[in-house]
Amino acid sequence: MCNRLCAMSLTILLLGCGWDRTGLAADKLLPTSGSSSSEQFRSQSPPAPPTEPVQTVSLPERTPGGQTLATVMARVNGQPILREEVLNSASWRLEELRPRVPPAKWAEVEAEIIKSELEQIIDRELLLQDASSRVRPKVMEKVADSASREFDGLLKKQKSQLNLKSDEELRAYLEKRGNSIEEMRRQHIRAYTAMEYIRSLIRDKLDQISREDLLDYYRENPKEFDKPERVTWQHIFVDRYIFSSEEEARAQAQMVHARARNMTTEQFAELAEDPNINRSPSRLRKGEGEGNERGQIRPADVEEALFKLNSGEVGPLIETPTGYHIIRVIDHVPGGKIPFERACPDIRRRLQNKIGQIEYKRVVEELRAKAHIENSLAK
Repeated sequence: MCNRLCAMSLTILLLGCGWDRTGLAADKLLPTSGSSSSEQFRSQSPPAPPTEPVQTVSLPERTPGGQTLATVMARVNGQPILREEVLNSASWRLEELRPRVPPAKWAEVEAEIIKSELEQIIDRELLLQDASSRVRPKVMEKVADSASREFDGLLKKQKSQLNLKSDEELRAYLEKRGNSIEEMRRQHIRAYTAMEYIRSLIRDKLDQISREDLLDYYRENPKEFDKPERVTWQHIFVDRYIFSSEEEARAQAQMVHARARNMTTEQFAELAEDPNINRSPSRLRKGEGEGNERGQIRPADVEEALFKLNSGEVGPLIETPTGYHIIRVIDHVPGGKIPFERACPDIRRRLQNKIGQIEYKRVVEELRAKAHIENSLAK
């Protein structure tokens, strides 16, 4: 779970918020002289590569007394990237994949993930160095403050999900698993700052998406806007085999069905949690039904009746060889094609994400071409 917090921190910034995010863009507090923010950033020279050769990577850094501090995996214009940072950043992917990879293949997969993570951190370091040379310190501080507040919100959410009552308990939970809140905060701030900077560089291109561009995408990708019919529903199953007779089971099912007819969503959920009434796995989900679209509903016996119901309705008592099903629809959304006007915000996000990914790659490649990079994992 702690590794998922690291993942959440970075994923929200790099993927979840999208390129349309309105943030503390670096160009907002820079002086303007008629040129665009992107032009202003690029008009200045990038950081010069170091004139002296950098130290060999992949060797431990030591204090003057000879004590080992950390292993350097790469240097970007002389700035070290430590193995600890790379492993901390990659840990959530490693933890997620480990159970699914055969032991004989694990070393190869692990090495590939660490190599990929190091490349991403090098890209981030390039962006941060470029931002530091071009953006006012006060703006950088403001962005860092915003990132820190966002990270506090992530911690608060994580604490709630883990049912922990205090910050001290959360800190102990993370430290037990080898994670430091301070290091996680640092990585979050760096990822956030790099992303804000790249947005400021490409904002002009993101803003150039026209209504005609949106309409062209809508016409060229019709299947993306075919919305399937969906239901959110609740379920109780009365198992006939726990009763002494079929008549007793039917009577119980009819009684529960009658009670359910006038219940709210919350009341139905409470009833569904009673193990003496509901013998379905839905009891563990507070009565939540499994599946939302046709072909996904489980058990399949209730699907036909389910899609005939309106929001808030309880269906007929459904008898099967093993017992009786009681279903209630929370929300029924009819299918059909999403109108163009409603689809516009989503299309704009998709186009911005596409442009953002292309421009991100271009900017990073330009910075790499001018930088002095040593990478211990590069072939």
